[in-house]
Amino acid sequence: MSGVNMRVVTTSKGVQMQIYSQRAVLESELMKLQIDVDVDGLNAGYPVGAIKYWDVVTDLVPGQYGLGLARRMTLVDANVSSSGRAVPPVSASKVA
Repeated sequence: MSGVNMRVVTTSKGVQMQIYSQRAVLESELMKLQIDVDVDGLNAGYPVGAIKYWDVVTDLVPGQYGLGLARRMTLVDANVSSSGRAVPPVSASKVA
């Protein structure tokens, strides 16, 4: 994850609003791409360099849309095994 950035967008009704986001890398076994993760404010972001996992199953709405149109991204911490290694949730993709 990068630091939090702010941009101003204009809504369809002409109202300007601030959007806060962080650049991240979404990584799976077959792909790696850069994405923006929206956060609540300049001080509400994830630590720079944090590794989170996207709980894909939580964000799916069967019969309405797939992941390409998912409106949210539920990020969770990795489980830590007895050996001290991070273990991703079963249905997760890595976001760094």
